[in-house]
Amino acid sequence: MKMVFTLQHPMREPLGGYGIKPDWVILRRTYEHTHGRAPPYILYLDHDHSDIVLAIWSLNLAKESDYAVLWDNSMGKRKIDGGYVHNGLMKAAGWVLNKECEILEDLVKKYPNYTLTFTGHSLGSGVAAILTLVVVLNRDKLGNIERRVRHVF
Repeated sequence: MKMVFTLQHPMREPLGGYGIKPDWVILRRTYEHTHGRAPPYILYLDHDHSDIVLAIWSLNLAKESDYAVLWDNSMGKRKIDGGYVHNGLMKAAGWVLNKECEILEDLVKKYPNYTLTFTGHSLGSGVAAILTLVVVLNRDKLGNIERRVRHVF
């Protein structure tokens, strides 16, 4: 019998768990969903902390698509708001925002007192940081949200 591992039944779980409630995960995007355009991520509704969290995975050393995101850069190639950003990370952030803007907008409207947090680790933190910048500069993409967007590494 083949075991199927899910967020509710992980292969390995640290003592005390992961600190999230699997039933509050709104969506989970894997490499099969992102087609290498962005690292995998989850969208989590944290009712305990009144927070809508989009968490982006770190670099997977076995995935060429993650390296492609990192290698897609030329100095001075991607200008934004008077400065320059990494081209590959900007493309990944744009892809995530375009893919999830409707559901993010719906969640922000449904939970107006919740904070919107973009976070990640390693490669994911770079994508999350640029995603935060893009959302703040294009607040209309999420229904003219207030500037209550924050980024956490």
